[in-house]
Amino acid sequence: MKSHPRAVVEHRELVLLCLSDDDVTIRTRALELLTGMVTRKNLEELVVKLLARVGDAEGTYRDELVSRIVDMCSRDKYGYLSDFVWYLGVLVKLARLRGARHGALLAEQLVDIAMRVKPVRAYAARDMVCLLLDERLEVGQGLESVADVLAAAAWIAGEYAGALLDADDDDDDDDD
Repeated sequence: MKSHPRAVVEHRELVLLCLSDDDVTIRTRALELLTGMVTRKNLEELVVKLLARVGDAEGTYRDELVSRIVDMCSRDKYGYLSDFVWYLGVLVKLARLRGARHGALLAEQLVDIAMRVKPVRAYAARDMVCLLLDERLEVGQGLESVADVLAAAAWIAGEYAGALLDADDDDDDDDD
């Protein structure tokens, strides 16, 4: 990738097809190549394609997919990311995966986004309240890593509760 990036980018569709290969080595190498292809323009498209695969993936490959998605989105202090609300949604989807071991990473990302990006705090707080109230997210039943995410969600909801109230006031003003 470093020596001939254009050659790899020209074969992006082939690399995406390799993510479905039976051989885990081929899938992992394709994932490495895909991670190197990320630009500001194609980030969301590539992440959506990886999200489609993460639900069917198993074991360490699933964990690697989650790790790569987070790495792609947070690279260069979120330099490639243009829609933080979209990314919060991605993190929440990943948090709901059963049997994965990535709760601490997702929790760290949720808190980091909420702290760094003031315009999304009300959305983050509202989304975290929904996550906390989701009965399907109980610790156990293959969701051991969700405890970290729920702790982060509780912190965000509490820390930015005022943003929830401000957002509700704005909604009430729209009704006038």
